[in-house]
Amino acid sequence: MNYRYRCVCGKVYDNAEQSAICPDCQRQNSTENCGIVQIYRMGNYSGMAVGMGLYVDNQPYGHVANKGSIKLVVPYGVHQLHATLSTIRKSNNPTVTLSPETPEAYYKMTMPFFGGIVNFNPVAKETMPEK
Repeated sequence: MNYRYRCVCGKVYDNAEQSAICPDCQRQNSTENCGIVQIYRMGNYSGMAVGMGLYVDNQPYGHVANKGSIKLVVPYGVHQLHATLSTIRKSNNPTVTLSPETPEAYYKMTMPFFGGIVNFNPVAKETMPEK
């Protein structure tokens, strides 16, 4: 499973390592003073299998595929999550707090029906897929 970084230069990229070099500015990004938000996008019905856009604090973090999972590397602190799907811009926008004591958070994303709202549901680590 890849880690997704948002470099200070603005580039969003995936890397299999917890410490990675930005392909644009060559800056070394790491998980030091950062936490991980793992998001699994549960399968949507046919026709809604396009990528969902992910945002942290209104900053784009790329897309997550249908039945896909990604680990977002974000600094410790309080963050708001948001997701979009095509023209659907509604999301339940949960707030997540990451710290050295609670460095990880886990969410499963669902959209119950077309035109509905994208829901982030907090879950236990044990319920998340390995890949």
